[in-house]
Amino acid sequence: MPGFFIDLQGAIQRYNGIPDIKGVLMDIAQFVLDARLLPGGRLPLRVFEPRYLQMVADASADRRPFGLCMPDRQNAPNTPQRLSAIGTLVDVIDFEPLADGRLGIIVEGRQRYRIESSHQQPDKLHVAQATLLPPWPEQPLHDPASGLASLLEAVLTDHPELAALYPQPQFADGAWLAARWLELLPLPAADYQQLAAAPDASEALRYLHRQLDLSSSAKRPPS
Repeated sequence: MPGFFIDLQGAIQRYNGIPDIKGVLMDIAQFVLDARLLPGGRLPLRVFEPRYLQMVADASADRRPFGLCMPDRQNAPNTPQRLSAIGTLVDVIDFEPLADGRLGIIVEGRQRYRIESSHQQPDKLHVAQATLLPPWPEQPLHDPASGLASLLEAVLTDHPELAALYPQPQFADGAWLAARWLELLPLPAADYQQLAAAPDASEALRYLHRQLDLSSSAKRPPS
């Protein structure tokens, strides 16, 4: 295990240097998790299953990247059909060995992808053949969507552990704000998948306006 940590530390920069490619089919290992992450988002993870430890090791050695993908609960566990259609390729931006023997990592979403097909290895790790999707373009905020910024600022103030993940929040960019809200709110999985698949943030901003009732300036989202 110590050698693994040394290798990972030396390889994060190499792995994170993989260029963004749009519309190209590539193999991506899948960290299947009930969590939402979009480009620009950050998420702490604790890795302990051998298949996922090997997945991170493979990514650190430039053998194969990995992404986060939600499970499709309409299909049986441990089957190739268990994956939702949209996932996010990630970068490992920090890591530490934890006292309980797990590996703590922080990942940052880099690029969305659409899964075209998938299979499982003998260790049950899902591997998908996926098409990388273009990034959402920056989007200026207009009333009433500008209320998303003040609401998120309030949430970050109330949750300093979340604020610490975003030392340079992009409150003026509607695409960045929409992505963070899609990660934070307990949306139905089908709604999240539809919004995450969109070519830009416009649909997500309209959806969030309805969900957060931005017409009421006194209303704040639940903690």
